[in-house]
Amino acid sequence: MTRLSADQINRQYNEWGVVIANTNGRGAHIANGLVQLLRLYPTLRGEPHLTLSPRAGVDRPGQLTQATVSLLKARFGDAWTLNDAARGLCVARSKHGPLSLDAAHAPHDEAHAAIMTAARQHVERCVEGALFDEDTRQLIADTLNADGRVYINGGTDVSASGLRLAGYMSTHTIRPMHAMTYLGALAATPAGVRALDALYALLEREDDPHTALTRMLGLGTTPDERAAETTTLTPAYPLPSDAEGWSAFAALTAQMTTRLLDWTRGAAKAEALESIVELIGLLLSSKLWSWGDAEVLLVSPIAPRRRDLPVMVEAQRSWQRALTTLDQRSTQRDLHTSSYPPSAALRTLARVTGWLTPKHARGGAKHHLGPDARRLTTLIRALVAPGEELGWEALRQRALALRIELGGAMRDPNAPIAPLMLRRAAELNRESLILLGLARQESDDVIRIDGGGVR
Repeated sequence: MTRLSADQINRQYNEWGVVIANTNGRGAHIANGLVQLLRLYPTLRGEPHLTLSPRAGVDRPGQLTQATVSLLKARFGDAWTLNDAARGLCVARSKHGPLSLDAAHAPHDEAHAAIMTAARQHVERCVEGALFDEDTRQLIADTLNADGRVYINGGTDVSASGLRLAGYMSTHTIRPMHAMTYLGALAATPAGVRALDALYALLEREDDPHTALTRMLGLGTTPDERAAETTTLTPAYPLPSDAEGWSAFAALTAQMTTRLLDWTRGAAKAEALESIVELIGLLLSSKLWSWGDAEVLLVSPIAPRRRDLPVMVEAQRSWQRALTTLDQRSTQRDLHTSSYPPSAALRTLARVTGWLTPKHARGGAKHHLGPDARRLTTLIRALVAPGEELGWEALRQRALALRIELGGAMRDPNAPIAPLMLRRAAELNRESLILLGLARQESDDVIRIDGGGVR
């Protein structure tokens, strides 16, 4: 297999904000990377240039990953990964039924027994004798297996709500730079820094099992570690600086994150963090599909009526054009090897964070940008602030900043998406928003989008 050169990796990061290292990442890995990096926030605020300082001509993402891992190990020791514990929890399941960290209920086959032994040893190092206390086992179960789907192989199902701490893997968690680039975009503007502090405060909340577990393991942070002043520009995380478009990306990230966090006030911590993970997937996917001034992507409802199938077909075509354009232009610029085309990474990122349908394409099924009810809510609330009302065209223009086309008035008749398709897509998407309570119909021609917050 041909490996990427350091120059290719560096240029990928500067062009896209992600490194196309593999196509196996999941939404849970982005969540894990986000949590790990936020734990370092007080350290990075103290001396950011000394901790994660890029050097010209060096494989920057690799250097940043190595520095991050070193900081996490120095701050939290070996316990910070929780990897063995996540794979071998007492609530995991196998063909033998529920497994337990208790040796008396260990599985008989060698493969499962080895995992359970490693898990017991790992948690014993962290919890100091409290391992077999029922309350402790339940706390670990609630945290690492909140959705009941952490299996013996360490897998997780991104469709279930709740933050899964499924164990750290450098290949998927930090190395692709998903969480790092997102936090770097927030740290690049004063408004983003305020959103970053709000995100950190959300992580710090103690009303969920995740925080209780990290406190018990010594992995959490305390309120006095946060800086009191939150209005100064503090580049705690890096952001590509020698490629066009990053200033606009940082401003957009700050706006959308601020709106989404405002909407999630009072929501469960896990639900709020999962919405942020969905936003990360959307923003970075947009950075990839819009790279090189690509065409817009048409949004179509997941299951349109038979007479509206042409809209879904056009949405599929626009998605395929985006993938083809991305690969062609990256090949022309020598940004990838044949083993890891960026289209595969884009498809995976958009799919595992819920923005594509069908989620599990089989038998040659074609994807298109068709967010489900949850992701559509995330999109609208990232575009519309609480208490704000927008008309359809104003909402459409905000979505176009992401190269997302919700449909609307006639455009250039020579454009790839026909005017008739645009008008029908607008009607279908408006219907979806009204049904979800994210918008209301005031007359035949007037719709108000309020995110479900104005009554």
